[in-house]
Amino acid sequence: MSKVHFFKDQKECEEFFKLVAKNNNEPFSDDFIFEGNSGMKYEWIREIGETLGYNRIGVDSEIRKDADFIDEIFIEITNIDWVCKGIKSRIWIDADEVSIEPGGYLRLWWD
Repeated sequence: MSKVHFFKDQKECEEFFKLVAKNNNEPFSDDFIFEGNSGMKYEWIREIGETLGYNRIGVDSEIRKDADFIDEIFIEITNIDWVCKGIKSRIWIDADEVSIEPGGYLRLWWD
């Protein structure tokens, strides 16, 4: 596996997914499907960013270069106990494979 690139902020994340949409000749919106086999939409990425922070969302650095096909997303899960204190925080995860990777992040993969 290549190195994981975690987005700095919401702007960087949105710019990346806008580029993916453009490279696939699709309009960018919450309804943009970034993973075609599963129907995963950008709305899910936005919800993760708003719940945990956009800086906790990552993609493989090699995929980031091409920005045309995404079948893997990483979510940093270290030190997120603050999320659960006093707020209702749930994220929906629907992936073909979920693994906990060294470094403290979830790897979500779709076939």
